Amino acid sequence: MLTLNGIPVEKTGKATSVSVAASNTANPEGADFVCDGTADDVQIQAAIDSLGAAGGRGYLAEGLYNIAAEVTLVDNMILCGAGQMATKLKLVATTNTNIVSATSKTGVTICDMWFDGNEANQTAGWFHKNAGDEEKNNNIYIIGCANVIIRDVLTEEAANNGVLFYDGTTDSNMIRVTCIDCEWHGLEIWAFGADISGCRII
Repeated sequence: MLTLNGIPVEKTGKATSVSVAASNTANPEGADFVCDGTADDVQIQAAIDSLGAAGGRGYLAEGLYNIAAEVTLVDNMILCGAGQMATKLKLVATTNTNIVSATSKTGVTICDMWFDGNEANQTAGWFHKNAGDEEKNNNIYIIGCANVIIRDVLTEEAANNGVLFYDGTTDSNMIRVTCIDCEWHGLEIWAFGADISGCRII
């Protein structure tokens, strides 16, 4: 099989695995995308998009990623970090959006990372008594999806929900998710066949 920077590439020309380094990752050499600390969602989204419709694995190395726009996931993909306290995605002030979302997707996994909604520096959401839209200011927003796994994730300081399973999401799991100081709910679930284990709301 052909490879690109050591990563297998399908016949479509899309990588089956891709890596992203933060601006403060200790050893960013070899990463396919390197963030600069400003709107790091741009590099993360480019990495996800490079996987193509078939999906694959997106790895975020340890470090801080500043998120200035919603990151959207694709079918059959794993978005994983270097550990619950090692890879941190933080919403930039006054962004007023979700950090990561998946809409009408199947087979999505989010694992081994930390989400910070930076609620004190947003201007919308339940924290500010003007929620308006259930679909914004969630750290992780999953709508109309199937077979989703959220595992070994820390989610904190959301101006709305830490994790939201919404609008008929089915057969999905939250495993060892820790929610801290999320303004509306740590975990909000409007789903069928959801399994929750080892989760904590603080």
